[in-house]
Amino acid sequence: MSVNFNLNILQSLYQQSDDFDPYTHHLNATLQGALSTSATLNDSYNNYSPLADYPAGNFGQELKLLASTITENLGVRVAHLTIKGFDTHADEPTRHSELLKELSEGISAFYQDLQRHELDREVIIMTWSEFGRRVAMNGSYGTDHGSAAPLFIIGTSIQGGLYGDHPNLGNLEKGNLTFTTDFRSVYRTVLEDWLGHSDDIISHQPKFERIP
Repeated sequence: MSVNFNLNILQSLYQQSDDFDPYTHHLNATLQGALSTSATLNDSYNNYSPLADYPAGNFGQELKLLASTITENLGVRVAHLTIKGFDTHADEPTRHSELLKELSEGISAFYQDLQRHELDREVIIMTWSEFGRRVAMNGSYGTDHGSAAPLFIIGTSIQGGLYGDHPNLGNLEKGNLTFTTDFRSVYRTVLEDWLGHSDDIISHQPKFERIP
């Protein structure tokens, strides 16, 4: 079954809600804000002339949209983009290679674009995943869920290199890598040193070391 969704219909449904409902004003304001933001982003993307060639896939085009909001100074401070498919329980050698190629080509185009707009030093990328992969291959030429994973911080302003210790393949815990850097240390560093937030935002957590 296919459903054709019409924004005019959605707006009319909200307008028909009871004015005496205490939530009506808030819901209407939320909807109007979402529609306005969506229209702004759509115009930004359609009218943008990038200074680099973005890949045709979803990730590349999302990066192009993000670049348009940055170069047009629309006030975006944090954006979240997703590449699906890293849950490689099967055929990992082929799938993982393709995914990393998509990631690499997209980010390369993104930073070429920002650099030509002289904005590359204003933006960093932090990767994250909700789980890592196990060390040993399973029976389907893939790997199952693990408890540790690499995390990349990318950008012209980043001091490159390896932070933390190399994973020790001789010190596994039930087949899983033992992490050497707590991800909350990375989050704290980004929050404080890049976004300019004080440590109060994570004051309810133990004190995690910042990464230089």
